[in-house]
Amino acid sequence: MNLLDILDTEGVDSTIEFKKWIKLKSIDYGLMLVNDSINNIEQVIEHIMKIVNMDITEATIITLNSHINGKSLITTGDIGSLLNLYTQFKMAGIKTRIGEKKRERK
Repeated sequence: MNLLDILDTEGVDSTIEFKKWIKLKSIDYGLMLVNDSINNIEQVIEHIMKIVNMDITEATIITLNSHINGKSLITTGDIGSLLNLYTQFKMAGIKTRIGEKKRERK
């Protein structure tokens, strides 16, 4: 039995769906901090430091950038790791969003 047979038995009913899944797993995504009027700057900085294991300088820059521009990139990675971070921020009451990372044009 190959991988596609295994996936078919678990609900993925076509090679097309499998290819979409592989593509999704290989794309880099970004976790964005979204400015809100609920949390103060100090709270946001603390949560970024705790959840992403970031130093105070980086967390402050991200928070202030979000405050000024409405959003700021916290980190990039695969969708699975970012969903985990997104959930932690949501539980802390901090608004974030996951989006596909923009590719640089050559």
